[in-house]
Amino acid sequence: GAVMMTLCWNGENRLAGGCESRGHLTSFGRTVIAEMERVGMLVDVSHLNDASFYEVAACAGEPLVASHSNARSICRHPRNLTDAQLRLIAESGGVVGLTLYDEFVRTGGGATMEDLYRHVDYMLTLGLEDHLAIGTDFDGGPTLGCIPDISRIPDWFDDLVARGVPAAGYEWGDAAEAGRF
Repeated sequence: GAVMMTLCWNGENRLAGGCESRGHLTSFGRTVIAEMERVGMLVDVSHLNDASFYEVAACAGEPLVASHSNARSICRHPRNLTDAQLRLIAESGGVVGLTLYDEFVRTGGGATMEDLYRHVDYMLTLGLEDHLAIGTDFDGGPTLGCIPDISRIPDWFDDLVARGVPAAGYEWGDAAEAGRF
């Protein structure tokens, strides 16, 4: 079965407001979150606007997950997360999956490995070293030219290690196998 669900896309729906709307988490949205948690599902806060994000954070009891979002301080896009939101996800025991969607990595697009590294480095300075993952968004639109598909992910890891980012210390799937998420 499903283990995680996004409440909305960029617009507003019956559950919550997306990053391109002024909507809020609705009472029906709160009911859906309660049911999700009852059956063991996590709430994905990617795509929410700021108001809905904080309303979800206030009512959700499980770790928060942003399946594919980056740092708004690095790239000013409403789909990216503020410093306070990033810290709140980490404090909840959740995870942020870095997205490779070009316009969320660099304003105006044309992002490079350097631009992606800036997001990683910045999030590490905020204390997210145990809360970062890959959230590519390969099916969502223009990805980075330097990482157009899964085959280039090892190149990204090599680039991060070359820049001094410590290796994670575990193989693919270890966190899931350990029951962390």
